[in-house]
Amino acid sequence: MAGPADAPGPAVVWTSADGASWTKVPDSATFRDARMRSVAAVPGIGLVAAGEDLAGDTGIIWTSRDGLSWRRVLTNPVFGRPGIQVRMYDVTPGPAGAVVVGTVTEGLQYGVGVVWSSPDGVVWSRTPSSPELLDTEMNAATLWSDRVVAVGDRGAPDAYQATAWVGSEVRAR
Repeated sequence: MAGPADAPGPAVVWTSADGASWTKVPDSATFRDARMRSVAAVPGIGLVAAGEDLAGDTGIIWTSRDGLSWRRVLTNPVFGRPGIQVRMYDVTPGPAGAVVVGTVTEGLQYGVGVVWSSPDGVVWSRTPSSPELLDTEMNAATLWSDRVVAVGDRGAPDAYQATAWVGSEVRAR
């Protein structure tokens, strides 16, 4: 990532075979006008990265088999629309493909936690909103056993409470 911590961008990718020596992937149109927030190795897909455009209103997904050549997934209505703030904070392997968690502000003052998923890294769907996701932000996720666990907070703006969601039903715990 490049840019300040509160508004990183544009996306920049570095690779390393040994974790000690790093090489920057050449800039390309694939990364233009976008910030990349998270990347994960997903079995059967390869590397999947998530972020959003620099305006912050459309989520962006990238995939790569080798970390050197990246493909930007076609814009999809489930990734957001102009004027609606979107944050794709984290990507993780799921039980059946890739899972991205984040927050969307849909005409509300505070966010709604969102889960996007894909079996192949190309076709994406968004979990329908539910009352349990109102006034929440999902900031990170991981695969635990055969379930996705997401963490974040709820209770904006005055009473933030740490919150965890488990599995496909996305229930607050």
